[in-house]
Amino acid sequence: LLKNGKVTTDTDTRHVPTFVVPAKTWLNGKTVIDLLVEAKLAKTRGEARRLIRGDGVRLNNVELTDELLSLDATHFPDNRAKLTVGKKRLIFVQLQA
Repeated sequence: LLKNGKVTTDTDTRHVPTFVVPAKTWLNGKTVIDLLVEAKLAKTRGEARRLIRGDGVRLNNVELTDELLSLDATHFPDNRAKLTVGKKRLIFVQLQA
């Protein structure tokens, strides 16, 4: 994240949007493509695929290469995940019980 020309750490996350999703729905076979589209980080499933193929998507600071990755509880430590698209688009995904 850039702030006044300087890189900031993840400790200043007050202004990062949080996308809340029901845990039951998201831990039963939804893919990272579904997450990108529903969180409005990609307009279409095709755009989401292109972002992943272009090495532009990270989940918890890990680059995603598998566009068919099914999400499970291991992707959401503490029921929360950081989803980054490119260098500037960042959201937190919060699982709701």
